Amino acid sequence: MTATQPTPARTRSFSARLATLAFALAVLWPAISLGDAAAPAGPIPVQVVFWLLDARDFDLEQGSYAVDATLELRWKDPRLKPDERTLFEVMNAMELRADPYGYEAEDGWHTMTWRLHGRLRADFDLRRYPFDEHELPVHIEHPLLQVEDFDLRPETDWEPPAGLQLARDRLGPDFHTNDWTLRGVSTRRSVASYGLGERYARYTFAVRVARDPLRFFLGDLAPIMLMVLLGLGASLIPADKIDAKLLLTVLALLVAVELQVAAAERLPPVGYLTLVDWTYAFAYLALGISIVQAIFEHRAHSAGDPAKASTYRRRGAAASALLFFVPVTAHVLWRALG
Repeated sequence: MTATQPTPARTRSFSARLATLAFALAVLWPAISLGDAAAPAGPIPVQVVFWLLDARDFDLEQGSYAVDATLELRWKDPRLKPDERTLFEVMNAMELRADPYGYEAEDGWHTMTWRLHGRLRADFDLRRYPFDEHELPVHIEHPLLQVEDFDLRPETDWEPPAGLQLARDRLGPDFHTNDWTLRGVSTRRSVASYGLGERYARYTFAVRVARDPLRFFLGDLAPIMLMVLLGLGASLIPADKIDAKLLLTVLALLVAVELQVAAAERLPPVGYLTLVDWTYAFAYLALGISIVQAIFEHRAHSAGDPAKASTYRRRGAAASALLFFVPVTAHVLWRALG
């Protein structure tokens, strides 16, 4: 018995299905390939817009300040979904509350906004006191995605609004820094490395502030200069009045110690010498020389040698003045120009 051969109708039906499948593949394949080629690659670029509404309560000892700000993240890449709960982390936060304002989508842009309140860490370096300047930074990173997957970029790296001035347009209308002077506002992008190959894109918004040095000259330098001059004034007292000479110089020395204690309460303890420390050190040296000068002058006078007593008086007064005013002036100029 011979095998049954396919009928011409069945053969035509099978050929038609093959032709239809081939045609569908030919039509759809370019679209599939184009979709693969158009798929975004590389890190997701995210634009950061930051408003610092207020910064206050600078704690120089703890190295922190209070902040009130608004953060806005904007992107077009479809790979980043707006329903992701954690899109950023403030790396220098000591305590921080982030209140979401919501989400918007317009003209292909996705925008999420938060209001930030809390305390942030800052490095207050007092080596140049009272001419010190300090940066108040806000460091923002993604908590999980590294720089190969997520790239935070300042708005100035894109096409910023025409005429954008950070100090004018990104600080709140009530922004103030108490008795500090605003020196500038900047944004920058960097890469933070945490070891073992972990690298994260970091956005930084920074405000730079400077101290008014007038407080130092009126509150610290002027009183201690007065005490040194008081010690120098003891040299004008006759050599036989040793009690009055020592009383004046020792009194000036005790007042200088009290002034230093009061000055130390205004500045945090640090592991290096500030200009205030050097000023009082030279003042103690000058007053110490005044005390020694008074004693030697009195002894020479008592021994019946007025010429030697006069030499001790002149040289002692000159040494006291030079050992205070010259190095203090040099230190002030060095820190002011440094």
